[in-house]
Amino acid sequence: MYTRLRGASSEKVRLVSWEELMRSTTKARLEIKARLEIAAALLLMLSLSTAEAHPNLGVPCSACHTQSTGKLTISGNDTAVALTDRLDGVSPELLKVFTVSPGRTANLTINVIDGALVYDPVIYNLDGPGIQNDLSNRLAFTKDPTWEGDFSDHALPYFAFKPAGIAWTTPTSYTYHLNVLPGTPLDYYSVVLGVSGNSSTGRWTQAEEVFVHVTQVPEPAMLAFLGMGLAALCVAAWKNARSSRVTPHT
Repeated sequence: MYTRLRGASSEKVRLVSWEELMRSTTKARLEIKARLEIAAALLLMLSLSTAEAHPNLGVPCSACHTQSTGKLTISGNDTAVALTDRLDGVSPELLKVFTVSPGRTANLTINVIDGALVYDPVIYNLDGPGIQNDLSNRLAFTKDPTWEGDFSDHALPYFAFKPAGIAWTTPTSYTYHLNVLPGTPLDYYSVVLGVSGNSSTGRWTQAEEVFVHVTQVPEPAMLAFLGMGLAALCVAAWKNARSSRVTPHT
């Protein structure tokens, strides 16, 4: 059985068999199906990469990303300490400390030094207990609004700077402004700063634990007042010593 090929001109008509026409149609359908499958696979990969970067799984990044090093450093801390009597049972380790008074702000800075190819800074464990004075103590704070990813309602609460990911170009610093609310119990709190991403060799993550030490820090004006008081005491002591050394006339 033969049929006229659609679109052929009246001057030149090519007759094809029904079997040939069916083979051609089936091939076209298979090509379309293959392209749709490829598009679906790409869409799935994109959706999975986004979902796995910020999953609703309540698990650490290390559950899906391989532990790495040389990706970040932490700065902005004023000291470092190793707590020997941690109430959470964690072995003492020298960690960076960010000291802040209730009602003031601690600035925690993540320096990303290698974020290839796509990365995102994260901060978590802000819901953890006090680890020196009382396990019932909790860090009360307001989030940094410049960090777009709010996953505080997840099983493992955390905040991310750019949930869609940041394309790696050059080393960049990201500061989380932790506004500690008045009335927050005075204690040491364990906070984790990290960065996770995807590279040509797979997913990676690096995190560093730090301490947020909520304590009463003297205001600068109070420190100046105390300094003036000490200076006045020193002057008075010097005058007394000088007058005691004066030799009476004979």
